[in-house]
Amino acid sequence: MTLQLKFLFSFLFLVCGNLHSSSISLKQKALRGDVSAQIRLAFIYVNQKPAEWNLANYWFQQASERDQADACFWLGQIFQHGLGTPVNLSKSIYFHERGASLGSTDCSKALALLYQKQFKMIQSHAWKIIYLDALNDHLGQSALDIILPLSSFEMEEAKLLATEIKRSWLVKTESPILDPKTKAPIFGDFTLKNGTVYKGSILKGKPHGYGMKKSSGGESYFGYFKDGRMHGSGTLFTSDGQIIFKGGWSDGVPLPK
Repeated sequence: MTLQLKFLFSFLFLVCGNLHSSSISLKQKALRGDVSAQIRLAFIYVNQKPAEWNLANYWFQQASERDQADACFWLGQIFQHGLGTPVNLSKSIYFHERGASLGSTDCSKALALLYQKQFKMIQSHAWKIIYLDALNDHLGQSALDIILPLSSFEMEEAKLLATEIKRSWLVKTESPILDPKTKAPIFGDFTLKNGTVYKGSILKGKPHGYGMKKSSGGESYFGYFKDGRMHGSGTLFTSDGQIIFKGGWSDGVPLPK
């Protein structure tokens, strides 16, 4: 267990210590689906000596199934660090991603650091972007300073991935749009007959919004599109990642600086 986890569990022990006397009624509430009771009961088992991780795991999972973000974070930590269970990074990533989709910045931060340890730098930076965007400032920047920098080309890939991840969260919460004239853009990908690959925001079957276009020759564009053409700010790269043009575009043509 990391020093940080020990500190957090010690803190939560102070919060939960007075709950032992009411554990029976608390368990009844938890069994009836009370998410708050499930979380509190899980921490009681965490702070027993020795900790009963199997029971804590059970109640965290019950709460996570009811979309409790903190429960997802702790399940991610349990499987990442092997707390009472074998280390399972796939499950750790699953629960952290689920928690992040529910608004947990702790989960986004954990994913950025976890991918850093796996040397998956584009994924790491994508989650760092999501984490910092959720904070609305850069006060949390220092906590992720250990993440190695990327090239301009790789950073654009990370931005696109972050956009795709956040877009995927909206799918389950968006209301159906019945009027075809007002359909919202979707996030997807397709390949044109000339071999050009596009991945990003699509409206009426055309690139529209933020996305990436890669030609069969290897040139890549990351930026904004309108009605199928490069429009707005964007960067065009050579096949080996060198910048050809970075700036504003209008109807597929770079604007003079």
